[in-house]
Amino acid sequence: MKKKLNILAFIFIATLTSCDNNDTLQNESFDENTLYKEIILGKNLDSRYDIPKDVYNEFIDNLIFDEKGNVVGAIYDKIENQLDDNSSNEFWNNFGFEIRKSDIIIKEESNNNSNVQLDNPSIFTGYKPKRGGCKANDRWICVIREY
Repeated sequence: MKKKLNILAFIFIATLTSCDNNDTLQNESFDENTLYKEIILGKNLDSRYDIPKDVYNEFIDNLIFDEKGNVVGAIYDKIENQLDDNSSNEFWNNFGFEIRKSDIIIKEESNNNSNVQLDNPSIFTGYKPKRGGCKANDRWICVIREY
């Protein structure tokens, strides 16, 4: 009987320990995203580009980062409505890419990404990041980077 209680106690402790590890991993990921967002907030881009607080907060709250801290997805539509061609390029350069090039907003109409060249990075407006690529969503931008 004592042996069974020891085994049950061991299983209980092992279960608690494994839960703690999972929680720690999730918290570390959450902390990294929070840190990345705090760094961006510190740049005061909303003030520099005269972007309304509600628009900027929605943008910040929905940023998606890769494992290196680079932006790979964001709700961009309302931000773009606030910017002209010059300020758009300047704003997005803070994240390592441009949406408007030569006064043209890049729009990928096809889901077939086989012919996409990965000139670090490839920008897909109207798409939201998903595991392994992008899915259609008019409010989002999907950034695919070649590493």
